[in-house]
Amino acid sequence: MTDDVGRIPAQYQNFMQVFGNVMAEPLPPDMPTDHAIDLKPNYKLPYGRIYNLTEFDVKMHKAYI
Repeated sequence: MTDDVGRIPAQYQNFMQVFGNVMAEPLPPDMPTDHAIDLKPNYKLPYGRIYNLTEFDVKMHKAYI
């Protein structure tokens, strides 16, 4: 973390511990509001786009792939 001090702007250096690996690696604690997503066995998700694309975008994606 000390190697990054020169690369981090001065106004953010007080927050170095927040962005370090020590704070990022552990999972948050279990909470009473946590819930499970129960999936049906052998269920296949339907095919569908995450978001709509224009016809031009679809052509560009297909050409790229």
